[in-house]
Amino acid sequence: MKRSASAAFLYCLRSNESSALHHPVFTYQCKNGLAIESSWIGTRDYSAQLVVPKVLEFVNRFEGGIDGIKRRNHDGVVDMGEMLARA
Repeated sequence: MKRSASAAFLYCLRSNESSALHHPVFTYQCKNGLAIESSWIGTRDYSAQLVVPKVLEFVNRFEGGIDGIKRRNHDGVVDMGEMLARA
């Protein structure tokens, strides 16, 4: 059985990294901060994580980068809500 690999990342300002943020998989690094908790979570295929820089490069091709995408999505949701309200 072939398992697919996936990756995710969380971007937050260091000042926002609080003790309330923890990795969903607990390891011996629990309660040492999110960055350290996320550094090793056992045996797995880390190849998906190697593409994260390319993903960020792809996202930044869009006008406004991630902020532009969020703005476009927000505006679309507002438009759809107004359309539903009129209906």
